[in-house]
Amino acid sequence: MRPPARSSSRHLQGTPLRELLRNPAFVLVWAVYVAGSVADCVITALALDRGLRERNPVAAALYRHAGMGALWTFKGVVLTILLLGLTRLPARVALVAAGVLAATICLDVNANLDALRSAGF
Repeated sequence: MRPPARSSSRHLQGTPLRELLRNPAFVLVWAVYVAGSVADCVITALALDRGLRERNPVAAALYRHAGMGALWTFKGVVLTILLLGLTRLPARVALVAAGVLAATICLDVNANLDALRSAGF
């Protein structure tokens, strides 16, 4: 006979994607992260066209070998993996992690814009 499930066991489980996407706060921070990721790719394309270099060694190698399309594909794969990874976390932890991702990408976009301004663009 199995012992009854503890009520706290729910906190140790992941959260289905449909449940995460029903949380308006999660949707907002994830949308900020996705929008920031798109902005990052656009700004990176502008910077690379103007002779600046990519700081991320993986992205730099992809760009050198396969061009900007490879960077867009890479970004899409990263977004997908992160979103699926967030489903392995409890809902509150997933929300905080998505918020950290959103804040981080905003800082990255700001740094990229600063680099463009510093280079005279």
